[in-house]
Amino acid sequence: MGQAAERKKRFFEQHPRCCFCGGEAAATTQDHWPPRSFFVGRIWPEDHVFPACGPCNSASRVHEMLFAMICRVRFSPTQVGVSEEEAQREWERNARGVAQVLPEKYRSMLLSVTEKRSRARPLGLQPGLGETYRDVPIMSIDHPEFYEASKTVARKLFCALYYLRTGRPLTSRGGIVFLWTSNAHGMDQLLSTENLRPILAHFPPIQRGRGMLNDQFACAYTVIDAYPPSALFAVQLNDAVAMIGAVFGDISRVGVFDQIPDIENHQVFPYRWAK
Repeated sequence: MGQAAERKKRFFEQHPRCCFCGGEAAATTQDHWPPRSFFVGRIWPEDHVFPACGPCNSASRVHEMLFAMICRVRFSPTQVGVSEEEAQREWERNARGVAQVLPEKYRSMLLSVTEKRSRARPLGLQPGLGETYRDVPIMSIDHPEFYEASKTVARKLFCALYYLRTGRPLTSRGGIVFLWTSNAHGMDQLLSTENLRPILAHFPPIQRGRGMLNDQFACAYTVIDAYPPSALFAVQLNDAVAMIGAVFGDISRVGVFDQIPDIENHQVFPYRWAK
């Protein structure tokens, strides 16, 4: 048995159950969260690998592609030693995949020069030297599919982080309430609230080898010692997307969410597959 096969064997011995469907199924694959496509040069955190069954692993593929487009739209690849040209090729390759699988959604993201100009000015964005507004990295995420993608990303991301920080899958009793925003709508306002910062006890370094990846993926969190445990996470993906996830080990104890308008667009649960 080769070293890679031996490492996988040990991984599944240590993590035998899928962390995305409440531990209901045996883990047969390794799933990276955040996905490798979110990271420039595919340089992702080496310890963010999670046990998944086949259906859970593949369930998010299309929405990962869609979200990767906005997660990487403004990050400078030179921060991680990747050339601008290579990063652009990666982004275009992902964009072609979205255009092929979700052509209508892809077309909805593209803005005319006039639309870019009108949206760039309130954001303080201007073309660089030798560029026009056609080159300014702005795209529309108004299509409803982005809201569905945000739910997929929140489900996978916060189930994974919960497993990483508690050592146990979020079971069918649990649930996640999340909020997200893009850099067009004030990420700092979402992540810097006076009520949020004091309760986020941990801000671990995100690394690959000696390289730091916090510029691409930053995560602050706290775990609430209960049975089953709950947790709160605040995540920033590049300078593009921010997410807050409150993960409840037993969401039935938290009835207040039933009274919040539009809660179905901000609440997700572990996957449940027909047996």
